[in-house]
Amino acid sequence: MIKEWDLLRAIACVSIVLLHTTTWIITLQTPVENEMLTFLRLILCFATPTFILLSIIILANRYPDQLPKKFWSSRFLYIYLPFVAFSAIDAINRMNQYKGFWEYFYNNIVLGRFTGWFILVIFQLYFLYWIVTKFKWTRWIIFPAAIVISYIHFHGLVFSEEFYKTYELELRISATIWLMYFVFAYFVGRYYHVLAPWLLKARYVLLVVVGGSLYYLYDRFETLNVIVESRTIYLVPTVIALTLAILAWGQLVPKLKAVDLISRYAFAIYLGHWQVMVYIAEPIVLAFEETYIRIPLIFSISIAVSIIFAYVLQYIPGGTFVVGKIKKQRKKPAKKVSEAAKA
Repeated sequence: MIKEWDLLRAIACVSIVLLHTTTWIITLQTPVENEMLTFLRLILCFATPTFILLSIIILANRYPDQLPKKFWSSRFLYIYLPFVAFSAIDAINRMNQYKGFWEYFYNNIVLGRFTGWFILVIFQLYFLYWIVTKFKWTRWIIFPAAIVISYIHFHGLVFSEEFYKTYELELRISATIWLMYFVFAYFVGRYYHVLAPWLLKARYVLLVVVGGSLYYLYDRFETLNVIVESRTIYLVPTVIALTLAILAWGQLVPKLKAVDLISRYAFAIYLGHWQVMVYIAEPIVLAFEETYIRIPLIFSISIAVSIIFAYVLQYIPGGTFVVGKIKKQRKKPAKKVSEAAKA
């Protein structure tokens, strides 16, 4: 794995955990109007789109012309089945006297009504990638059309307002809203060997681009009262700018054990952290008044428990169907002793 991809995945992973940590704290205490905090939470929403587009970047880089034979079976076993498993876990944690397990489970697995919804999007984009490569569709026609479709979805330009309200839940997980990211990720992955050196040279320029995208996002946030949501068109420039900047600067960052650990367990952390927070967030908020204590505790415990849970389950038969397949840590090759030294 290219090390800056690991860094990008790790940053996206900890960002979504931090976002949900603040969500729990806000939910469990009297809400305080804080514009800057809300805007910072909106920035953290870049994490899920980044995680989605990284999966396409890797796909386009590894399989530029066609998918391998076991691609679908492998993704079904180690991505979709964990999605089903955590849909059930979330339903168990949320069921009550008003809604039972099956209602929550259906909403999760069909409508993506929990934190694992992004998997439904990823599989739709996988299918699109399979179609494009299998039938050799002309990218210069399909991809501009994809961007237009995505723009139309974002702005609700085709159907009536009543239609969008009626099918709001279905449209939130529709791949059409993510086609802009798909096109971007496809070209980044397919031509990364050419793009990477250019990104490194332009790394300072990319910091300016990131600043511009954040200014644009803040302007939209103030003007249009944009909510804290990853599925908004106003976040697209920030997602793309931050992704390119991290890929650029990540080439200069040495391999770090912490980054490698988070990257390898990112999928399990994405699925599991919210379920951990269900049990730990309220006791921590009640036990500590200081926000600077609450946030690190909820954040670090959620990540640690998710990693431990995934680590244990990978050694239990069938456990990988719950937490996915955890990539083993790469061992550094042993240094060869020269013949002169041996003598």
